[in-house]
This record gives sequence, structure tokens and C-alpha cells, in this order.
Amino acid sequence: MEIKIENAETFKKFLSERFGVVFPHEILLSDTKGHGIRVHSRGLMGNVYGLKGFQAYSGKNGINPYFMQLVGMHAKKNLIALNEVDAKKFIAGETVRKKIKILGGQGPVIVAHGGHILGVGHFENGELRSPFSQDRRSRIIQNRIKGWIGRDL
Repeated sequence: MEIKIENAETFKKFLSERFGVVFPHEILLSDTKGHGIRVHSRGLMGNVYGLKGFQAYSGKNGINPYFMQLVGMHAKKNLIALNEVDAKKFIAGETVRKKIKILGGQGPVIVAHGGHILGVGHFENGELRSPFSQDRRSRIIQNRIKGWIGRDL
């Protein structure tokens, strides 16, 4: 399944259909010229100078893993919780084999472990793959040490 995101509306629709993420009215996704799709807070837009949001998606890099950490905890579909052994394999870039079924059969999934959203993986034919390069993967996982209170995946 190839993701074809053309603008903020199609990205919002994709997140809703694929992951069941519904954004509150306060959150705004917007298109930017040459910089992909950004996420903003409506309440802060008139009070903040400079960068008012951060990149949620770009055609070059796909879904931003930091953005997915924020919205991934609201996902209701296509969320895979890994045990510690499988989470370490995923982070190391190894293929994780799972006998599960996801909506749509294959494609992007949100990957979690122990209350941490690790990012977006690609699930196909019982195999889960990580999209991160090795050097990015080790840097990103260092930011995921503390879990969210009340979130037990």
C-alpha cells in the first residue's frame, strides 16, 4: 500500500481511515509551500511568532515520527504492541515476524511498546519493518524512555 498524500485534507483523511485518529477542533493541519504538511494549535496561532507548528508529513520523508508520537496514542486501528524482545529487534532494524491481522491486510502501522509509541512501521506478509536508518533509530529511541501515565500497551 503506497501512501499518496497530496495536501493536509488527504493526510487528515488518511490518519482517520487508517488509524482511527480524530483530531480535536483545536488542532489544525496546513499545507506549506515546499515544506510538506504542518500541525498547529488554533489557540496559539495569533500569539506565537516564528515557527507556529512542526512538520507532520513530507513527500520526501513520509510521516514524521515525532508527530506520530503525539497522535499515535489516539489511534484506534492498526496499532501493534510489541514485547521487549520484538521492540529491540524493531529498533535495531531487524524484521519482526507477527501472526496478526491488520485492517487492509498490509501497510503502515503504529508500533508501540510499554506505553511508548515507537513510530510507524510497515506490515506486510506477517513481517514488520522499521523505516528508520540505523543512526536515526538509536537517537530517536533515547527520547522514549518515560511512558505515559495510564497508557499500557
